[in-house]
Amino acid sequence: MGRWSKKFILHQPTITRDLTLGLLAVVAVVLAISGLANYFYTEYHDHLQLERKAVELANDMASVLATPMWNLNIEEVKKIVSIYRRADLVLDLSVVDDIGEDLVPYSRNRDNAMLELTRTIHIGERNIGTLHIAFIDQGSHARSLQMLLYSLGIFSLLTSAIATALTALLKRVVKEPLTRLSAGLADIAGGNYDHHFEMVRQVDMNQITEKVTFMSQEIAKRERSLNHNRNQMETLNQAILDIFSCSDALLLVRQTLAMAYRVCGVDHSWFVADVNQANTTGGDKLTPLAAVRGQLFAATEREVRLQMEKQDGERTFTFPIRSRSHIVGHFTVAFPTKPEATVAALLRSLMSIATLAMMRLSLIRETALIATELQVAETVQRSMIIDEAKLPPIAAFAFHYEPVLRVGGDWFSVTQSGDGSSVYVILGDVTGHGLAQGLITTAMAGAMNIIEAMIRDFDQSSISRPAQIVTLLNNVMNKLVGKSNLRMTCVAAQLDFAAMQLTICNAGHTFPLILRQSGSTKPKLESLAKNQQFMLGDDSTPETSSHQYTDTTYSFSAEDLLLFYTDGLTEALDKHGRPFVRKFQRHISKVASAQQVSALCQEVLTLFNDHVKDVPVKDDICLVVVGKKPLSSVKAA
Repeated sequence: MGRWSKKFILHQPTITRDLTLGLLAVVAVVLAISGLANYFYTEYHDHLQLERKAVELANDMASVLATPMWNLNIEEVKKIVSIYRRADLVLDLSVVDDIGEDLVPYSRNRDNAMLELTRTIHIGERNIGTLHIAFIDQGSHARSLQMLLYSLGIFSLLTSAIATALTALLKRVVKEPLTRLSAGLADIAGGNYDHHFEMVRQVDMNQITEKVTFMSQEIAKRERSLNHNRNQMETLNQAILDIFSCSDALLLVRQTLAMAYRVCGVDHSWFVADVNQANTTGGDKLTPLAAVRGQLFAATEREVRLQMEKQDGERTFTFPIRSRSHIVGHFTVAFPTKPEATVAALLRSLMSIATLAMMRLSLIRETALIATELQVAETVQRSMIIDEAKLPPIAAFAFHYEPVLRVGGDWFSVTQSGDGSSVYVILGDVTGHGLAQGLITTAMAGAMNIIEAMIRDFDQSSISRPAQIVTLLNNVMNKLVGKSNLRMTCVAAQLDFAAMQLTICNAGHTFPLILRQSGSTKPKLESLAKNQQFMLGDDSTPETSSHQYTDTTYSFSAEDLLLFYTDGLTEALDKHGRPFVRKFQRHISKVASAQQVSALCQEVLTLFNDHVKDVPVKDDICLVVVGKKPLSSVKAA
């Protein structure tokens, strides 16, 4: 390691360095305070000694000068002054007579004086002069300086000795144990949880190492537990894949018994099927099974129950397995010893997974069955859409049918009477939209086949009035819906081209419209709103159950056009939430000239598509436009 690296490390804050510097700082402060106290005490003691000697000297000199000053012997005064000036303590002095004249003035600079005293010179009660003396103790400064130098030397020696002793002591007592502790922690952090710490003489350091050892042991336990749990979770994930990949219920049961041993370590496990399970597992026959340490064996229900009765209740657990809302059987497992709480929770998770897988199998079967039935219903409904080649030749037709789902609740039928004089137009709309409505529409197809056959048969068993058609459909609807809330609106119309008469029976359906465009006048729109009656399937009250459907008759001409439609057309909303009905009625009422059925139907559809644009349509749509075909076209056909 280079010199700069060592210097950098020495300046790093460590416990040993900070503790050494801290203790040295404390010792330095204590020694400094002690030295200063000793210095000031010496200064104070020397000052007291100087003051005592100065007082004695001043008093003595004042008494000596009294006689020569009384006799005005100035020379004697000066001689006495010169003698006292030579004293070690006297820096300088002066004598002033009683009238203020300096008999002996100061001869030196008194800035360095340590003490100045004044004494009155008197004879008896009379003052004859004043004595001023400035004192200095030359030895005091030397002694103070010597004491200061001595204190600094002692301070340096003590600091060096304490620093050396502290460094050695802290290295042995703190640094070396901490270094071993740090090395041990690094070893533990590297994964060696069996690291052994050497004991030292310090009890508190041994307590720390014991706690670190305990911590490493706990970490080792938790790591082993985590590894165990990780392995269990991986096994559980594989069990989930294996269980959910089962193609039938029997294979699922066998897989669950095998996984109970692999995931949870159960000793024995059994499965007993419920007596009613055959109807809840899609036809799979579930038989009793037993497993010993994952090995499967066929068994009778009696053998399984005998083995279950022999098990200890604290080591045995039973779980039902469901298929949708039905219990198809029970799993029972037995552990060799009472399991831990985590193992029991893992077992419950495994059994929940088995139940979900069984429900999934049931759902797959039901979905496949529904898809098949839906395909059949869709096929039947598509067969109800009229082939244009089979339309009655006596009338002109244009229509549009659009279910919102695969199967719809709207339907219509066009049939010609057996004598060829009339055309029957029948529309139905089951309330709501969805699979149930589509299935009812599909069921209605069979009834309509019979009704169409009765319309075409021109004999006594045939039906000719729209009210008869609606009554028959109401009877069928009542049997189909039972006590449900499903209803159906229906309108049946007979266009008698021989008598030019229109007969309508309306059971809660939208009002058909007639666009009268005979003669040279502007076309006029009329709503055929007379005699609105109850919907089909509504026999919940005596009034509706005893209702007899009746017809309403209108006249029409060869140029008139009839519009039949369901509420899915008129109630469709635009992006602003406005229904199509007002725009639909305004457009037809403003037709300026005679229209053909195909042109009018296309205009309505174009207007409708422009209205809804990107807004999804929420109900089935059915539109039928009917008019009398021109005579020339009929003859040509």
